Amino acid sequence: EPSDPSLRRQSLLAVTSALHELVHTFPMVSFHQNTQKFAVGTSDSLVVVYDLRTATKWRILEGHTGGISALAFSNDGDRLASYSAQDRTVRIWQCIATGFLGGLLGSSGRCIKQHALPPLPVEPSVPSQAAALPRPAAGGAAAREPSTSWRSAALKWTEQGALRVVREGGEVLHLRPE
Repeated sequence: EPSDPSLRRQSLLAVTSALHELVHTFPMVSFHQNTQKFAVGTSDSLVVVYDLRTATKWRILEGHTGGISALAFSNDGDRLASYSAQDRTVRIWQCIATGFLGGLLGSSGRCIKQHALPPLPVEPSVPSQAAALPRPAAGGAAAREPSTSWRSAALKWTEQGALRVVREGGEVLHLRPE
């Protein structure tokens, strides 16, 4: 019953806990608690932002040409950073409406900055003993294990307003979004 305050509190705690678990598990998901915005990066190069206060799809952010690897809201929730390993860009999106007309005209949710990143260095191939091991047959244990390379990318806003980017190869960059 939504009108029962104790049930609402219990539900809110459970939902908030689940959202934080999603954010910590999947780098292409971000949640900003104060604004109640929930962002999801897709493999179709879109960022979908939901407003959980109104239970609506707030914006669909388009601009990347590759799947979204990581997302992060700024500490104040005014901006959202997105990173695509495939198109090697970081984009900064405005997440607040500026004034009454800004909300009506949809100026929030626009890309305000794009950073193109250089290709990651290619590691020289080193023969290993693993290459000599027999591979499991199709449908074997190795075929069922999902790849976890998507977990290695990350975005995090610093207290100084810079953006820390960890790329899939472990390279760390610090970007100034202004």
